Amino acid sequence: MKKYIIIFSILFVTGCSNQTTTETFSSLQPNTITTQKIKNKKITPPVQSVTLTPAADAAPPIQLISVKQNKTYTIPQCVVWDDFGATSPIRWTRVNDNVMGGRSQGRYEINNNILKFFGSTNTNGGGFASIRAQLDPGLLIPYTSLIINAKTDGRRYDITFQDNNQRRISHRTTIPLSQTDDFQEIKIPFADLSPAFFGRRVTANSFQKNQAREIGIIINDGLDGSFQLEIENISLCKT
Repeated sequence: MKKYIIIFSILFVTGCSNQTTTETFSSLQPNTITTQKIKNKKITPPVQSVTLTPAADAAPPIQLISVKQNKTYTIPQCVVWDDFGATSPIRWTRVNDNVMGGRSQGRYEINNNILKFFGSTNTNGGGFASIRAQLDPGLLIPYTSLIINAKTDGRRYDITFQDNNQRRISHRTTIPLSQTDDFQEIKIPFADLSPAFFGRRVTANSFQKNQAREIGIIINDGLDGSFQLEIENISLCKT
């Protein structure tokens, strides 16, 4: 009899144990508390430690650059300032020694994209003739020289600039043209300009290209007689 009682007790305890285990795990829900009490024992899943190590060939961090703070302007080596075409915005005017009582005559005309500056000089009162054009503020700042493509009759012509620094002072240099039937491309660095007052070299501040306001071409070689200069285009260059 005792033997049957012992067997029955073992079966009863085992059945209860299985039932408790089943009920405990069946009560677990996904994404809930991961610690449960089973038979008054606390079971905690092990925590795995993960260390992230960058790959040896990983790319360096990307640095973002503000476009507004890092603008890049591309300026061509040379740009044509005036090609004397029908759509050119440049407007030339003539200024002769008549403004001071002289008798020289100079004018210009534009045909077939060629500007022709012509007339006659008279040294009996002035002896000069010129043409001039306005420059947009700051236009010359990026550039260091001017290139003129021209053909001459052999007389001496100067190129002149005026800035806002000293209004009665012009800055000029001779256009080194030789007499020929062909157009010549002549480069004139702004550094070659010298200050002058009514054609005479004077001591004054150097040409301030950031304040340039006017460009001109003048004949004032101390000779009487007719003249003619033809210009195909004028360009501005960085070097």
